[in-house]
Amino acid sequence: MAFGVVRHPQVAEDVCQDAIVKLIASPGQVHKPEQVRAWLVTTITNGAFEHRRRKKAESAAIQSRDWPNGAMGSAGSSDFLLHEKLLKCVAELEPGIREVVVLRTMQGLSGKEVQDVLGLSLSEVSRRLQGGLERLRRAMNDGQE
Repeated sequence: MAFGVVRHPQVAEDVCQDAIVKLIASPGQVHKPEQVRAWLVTTITNGAFEHRRRKKAESAAIQSRDWPNGAMGSAGSSDFLLHEKLLKCVAELEPGIREVVVLRTMQGLSGKEVQDVLGLSLSEVSRRLQGGLERLRRAMNDGQE
């Protein structure tokens, strides 16, 4: 799950380990055993996006410096920029909608699995997914339709 956001195996492991440590350190966070998976999914997803935000801020700080020509290489790949824009747009979705979009599209869970993890009805999962995807389409097109 975290790997789908951060795209780096060691960082994804760190995000997952941090979530497990939080769960163990604060047993009162989850009141029922059946809520553990949903809590972990939410915590891992939020941790992964937080890492992306920190990494992007660090990258922006480095890029804003005056580097000699060619010192930064050819980091202007359009695929990379589109991926970055998509992740930024996903991060800006409301948390409840973002969870559904990430679990369904980036993690490949079925609608039923998302329903079970988040404790939502199947129609609510579908509604949030469709609304989230529509918002992402508009954001990726800079509001033009």
